[in-house]
Amino acid sequence: NITGCSKFLVNELQRNFNGLYTNKCFPMYNSVSEVFLTQQLKSHKRDYIFCAARFAPIKGLDLIVKAADNNIINKLLIAGGDENDLLKLEIPINDSITLLGLLSHDEIAHYLSVAEITVIPSRCETYGILLAEAMCCGSPVVATNVGGIPEVIALATEKLSLNEKEIFNRWVKLVEPNVESIRNGIDALLNNNGSIEDYINLVPKFRNNF
Repeated sequence: NITGCSKFLVNELQRNFNGLYTNKCFPMYNSVSEVFLTQQLKSHKRDYIFCAARFAPIKGLDLIVKAADNNIINKLLIAGGDENDLLKLEIPINDSITLLGLLSHDEIAHYLSVAEITVIPSRCETYGILLAEAMCCGSPVVATNVGGIPEVIALATEKLSLNEKEIFNRWVKLVEPNVESIRNGIDALLNNNGSIEDYINLVPKFRNNF
């Protein structure tokens, strides 16, 4: 048999091999590390957007930098690389960007738990592990509707009631991988009149799915 971390990835393999291995392929979803399942959930959030990614074009860091460039939030914190890595992507540094470098799982879990918003601006994702980690830490999320990301959302919501899904959808936004759509997703969360506590209360219900 052949496993992939999402149906998206399995389908890509089958497409590349013209369906030759269709009967041998199935998805086996990634789990998150224990620290994200035990991180203390916090309803008081700090005034920053958090993003963690490899500094590669496919991760869409240029999209989030441009989307956050209209001062809609005080700070953009990016983990995963340094200034030279960002410059290699031809993304200019400005005063609103703080580069955190490489972080441990414990450090990422802390930032996720208190971030006003976590943004996953990827142009493609085979799974979307940061999305799963962010939701398990109780972070509001804007994520691009690409690759395996919708499957991660489906995993989180599969056991929620209709009312619980409505609450979830107020705090987790799927958007297109472009600046305007990401900015609109951020604006929607910043202007959300719902209770963050209602979202936090859902987290224990879907943590076990990961």
